[in-house]
Amino acid sequence: MNGDDMNKCRIRKTVIFGFCTGMLLAISSGCQTTPEATTKNSIYTVEDETIAADTQAAGQVLAQLPEHYTQSFTSQGYPLEIDADITVSDAEIMQGSLEQTQQPSESVISHVLFNGENITSETEDNFTTWQITGKEDFVETFSISTASGLNNYGYSNSLLDQYFSIRAVPVSYNQCTEAQKQWIENLALNVQNMMDELGFHQEIVSAKYYEGDYPYANFETVNEINGVKCCSNAITGAKPYVDCSGSVDISEHGINLLSVHSDFVVKNQEESFLMPWENLEKALTSLYEQQSLRRLDNAPPISDIELKYMIDSDENGYRFYPVWSFECYSDVFFKNVSVFAINAQNGTLEYMNSDF
Repeated sequence: MNGDDMNKCRIRKTVIFGFCTGMLLAISSGCQTTPEATTKNSIYTVEDETIAADTQAAGQVLAQLPEHYTQSFTSQGYPLEIDADITVSDAEIMQGSLEQTQQPSESVISHVLFNGENITSETEDNFTTWQITGKEDFVETFSISTASGLNNYGYSNSLLDQYFSIRAVPVSYNQCTEAQKQWIENLALNVQNMMDELGFHQEIVSAKYYEGDYPYANFETVNEINGVKCCSNAITGAKPYVDCSGSVDISEHGINLLSVHSDFVVKNQEESFLMPWENLEKALTSLYEQQSLRRLDNAPPISDIELKYMIDSDENGYRFYPVWSFECYSDVFFKNVSVFAINAQNGTLEYMNSDF
């Protein structure tokens, strides 16, 4: 690897711990009550209270969902095309409070990431780093940053930099050969096993193949709560949501980079009530008519709608609740991206990613 590659790799490792979090308002309890006409700090609040007043048990709503939804909005000057399959987990849909996943023990870190070697930790301010005992250079490290109140994890192995050149060309999983797909799937098993052994509740949601002198794969993960994926976008808008995503660069030579921005487990939960689908359609129409949903003229249509959990926080801690994530495939990132999400309980627009 030349000097430019090495410098860029060091920069890439330096920013691995960046993540988004914030303090914001408490969400509704999910009971069958009429929402307030105005909600602070939201991008959009349902003005027609009848839209969100008729909430029902989640199982009842999901049993009546269509498998596919098609809609086209063009009258406001901001085209919005939806031709999407609707995806819902088999798990029971809940809402409630969360707590951070317990940090992995030193013995687990050693076993999973350092091949059982003796490791030593150093702590400075809110940053703890482990490396093999007796090594002077931080070439292979596992670190935890707690500066923002969230545990932000990262592993870096500079000894493998030569196998992970930034000049490698990314290839979509769908464009890979069958042999390449099998290679990726074998690595995916290793990544999932590693996440499980570290005690993280991360599920792989996308994969990219990097083609070069030494091929490698990148996997993106997201926090999963009782079988339901969480929204993980670096979300823009009025609310700063918690980033619970992860990423791993791995090849047959080993792991070069790993990050988990935050990870949670359920503290308390209860059954969630949802808006019927026809009320969600009304909320969607109202959002569009108020020009809250603005997309680029050449934006691809919404191709997937999935029920996920959103994580936010207030002075009482972290909480989760269900949202409908409207997604499209990005040719830039080789994966589905969430364009906007609507609160599944009251029709509020949770966020809008206008870049897509």
